[in-house]
Amino acid sequence: MYGAFKSFPILGVRRSKPSDLELPRRRHQPEVIFETINGAITEARFFKTLLPGNIIYGEIIDCWASVLNEEEKLRSPDSPYRLFCGHRVFLKWMFTSPKTDESIRLAALTKMMFETIGRSENMRDLKSYDIVIIPILENNHFYVMAFDLKNPGIYLVDNMDKDETVISIKDHEEYYKKDTPYKVKHMFVRYLEKFQHVKADKLSMQKVNRVELEWAMIGNIVDCGVFAMRHMEMFMGSNRKTFDCGFKPSEKQVKTQIQTLRKKYLCRILLSDINLKKQELLSKVDL
Repeated sequence: MYGAFKSFPILGVRRSKPSDLELPRRRHQPEVIFETINGAITEARFFKTLLPGNIIYGEIIDCWASVLNEEEKLRSPDSPYRLFCGHRVFLKWMFTSPKTDESIRLAALTKMMFETIGRSENMRDLKSYDIVIIPILENNHFYVMAFDLKNPGIYLVDNMDKDETVISIKDHEEYYKKDTPYKVKHMFVRYLEKFQHVKADKLSMQKVNRVELEWAMIGNIVDCGVFAMRHMEMFMGSNRKTFDCGFKPSEKQVKTQIQTLRKKYLCRILLSDINLKKQELLSKVDL
């Protein structure tokens, strides 16, 4: 399937013909190739970042979260019910703006969570979910935080080796002296308290635990977004004995797997049934 997409202009890999270069330049409207019934739209230019060697944009992770939320409806009966958030649930100003009152941060988080759950009033308290998975962007690096509501626990999944990562995990009584993962915890617990979630107190007592990864990388600053997408997809909660994402033992093998995932995720997002542009895209490649 990916071979068919290689001919798409959206991926920027089709060679220009001499006749194309002679045409006068025109202003084109941005080409939207992913759109959902909830009004979310994503332009083709963002999908180019899924090509090998590119740092993916957060918009791709947002599309991925939408796809995963749709697929979660088909989960097996014994599988935890997971909510996947986009990368804009927590914005940089929530962590760094010193003059912002906590009520403002909470209001912003409440609004973003409302969008995440599809603006469903009866889901705002998150009591139907077992796990909430949130991608975080910090220092131009994507990682994942997972809140296990069924078996209270807070987990940080980062593809960078713990000795090299730019993400530190230290708590403090003062909000602005907390490291980002603990700021995320603080705000998420406040959200749960606002909606009187029964696990809010237990979650507030949990430390942020970094998940040990055998495939943690050194020197790879390009693929963090793809790793984050895989970690979102595979995290199933603290009751699982191991966190297995299917990565091979050697770094070389992992790099090959990451390139494959870029292709698979491209097709999986664009060909998802939630994409209103799906049939239009298929018609362009005669499928």
